[in-house]
Amino acid sequence: MNFKTLRNRASLPAIAFVATAVAGSSQTASADQAVERIQSIEQAHAVDTYQEQSTIKADLVIDFGPMHVEGTAWFTPSLGKIRLELVDGQVIVYDGKTAWLSPADAEIPGPPARFHVVTWPYFIAVPYKLDDAGTRHAA
Repeated sequence: MNFKTLRNRASLPAIAFVATAVAGSSQTASADQAVERIQSIEQAHAVDTYQEQSTIKADLVIDFGPMHVEGTAWFTPSLGKIRLELVDGQVIVYDGKTAWLSPADAEIPGPPARFHVVTWPYFIAVPYKLDDAGTRHAA
C-alpha cells in the first residue's frame, strides 16, 4: 500500500471547546468539583471497561455542512494509534505523531485527512478524555 505522509498539525479547536464546556462550564466551580464531575461522567460511561480494551471499533457517518465522512475507525483507548478506512477505499493511519493517507495520491475533500483521523475518534472517546493533560477543569 502506498501512503502519503500528512502534515503534523493539531487543528482541534472544537475538541478544546467540548472539553472546556463539559469540564469547566462554571467559572465558580472548584477544582475538586470538576474532578468529581469528570469521575462521574467516566463512571457513567464505564471507564474501566473502555480502558481494558486493546482496540475500539466504530462505524462513522459524519454529515456536517459540506463535509461527508463515512467509514470505520479502529483506535486504541489512548488514541495513540488510529486507523480510519473510508467507504471509498481510502485509508488514513495515525501513529501518535504522524498521519498517512493511502493511496498516496488520494485527496480528502474538506479539512485535511489528519483532521478526520484524529477528530472523530476523539469525539467518540471524549467521556474518557476530560482529565487529559491540558484540559481546563475550572476557570
